[in-house]
Amino acid sequence: MWLGVQVASAVILSVVVLIWAWRARPIPAATASRSEYLADLVAAGRLHIGVCAQMLTYRLSQILVARFAGAGTLGVYALAVAALEFAQAGAVVKSQRILAERDPETLRDESGAVVKAALPVASLAVVGLAGLGVLAPEYNQAWIFGLLLLPGTLALSAGKIWSAALLKRSGEQATTTVALITMLVSVTLYFLLIPLAGAFGSAAAASVAYGVYAFRTKQSLQRTPQLLLNRTA
Repeated sequence: MWLGVQVASAVILSVVVLIWAWRARPIPAATASRSEYLADLVAAGRLHIGVCAQMLTYRLSQILVARFAGAGTLGVYALAVAALEFAQAGAVVKSQRILAERDPETLRDESGAVVKAALPVASLAVVGLAGLGVLAPEYNQAWIFGLLLLPGTLALSAGKIWSAALLKRSGEQATTTVALITMLVSVTLYFLLIPLAGAFGSAAAASVAYGVYAFRTKQSLQRTPQLLLNRTA
């Protein structure tokens, strides 16, 4: 069912984009060669593969938690995931600004500032989950899930910044490679830890996977011809 929903979403979005492109005519057939269209198609395919890999990294754990720990535990765990994801809002906004930047030479590595902004928000989210556990005993483990997810949340916040810069400078192949590596690590850890430790194993595995994502993204970025030499705190 989950895969079916993803396929349906992809088809709907594809139709919307094609309608938009049709209305935005004239199509530059006279100026674009077949090889250019093919290159665009390959780039879109690579990017989509990377997005699908990220979806498995982010959400497969919840499917497995439901399977091995039950729907009740999944509800508590999903709440913790959502609370910690809120702390990544600043990283999402900043990464979008990086993608909109026309001149890659002006990019600065602002991951430090983003992590500093995410840390208090993520910490407050854990405190809030602990308070919820006091008010509603069925949620008394939510704060532990949040605490285990916190390192991964900070790593993911930095990784989003580096990933946007990597996509801007090296193209979709580089980010897709990182996404596939992260997916392999996360899926392996999910199948190893979730049957043994339930949602606790899922949270720990997610944090490790997000750490791998940030590390590999930064490593790939440092190998590009243009490095992020200008850092801001």
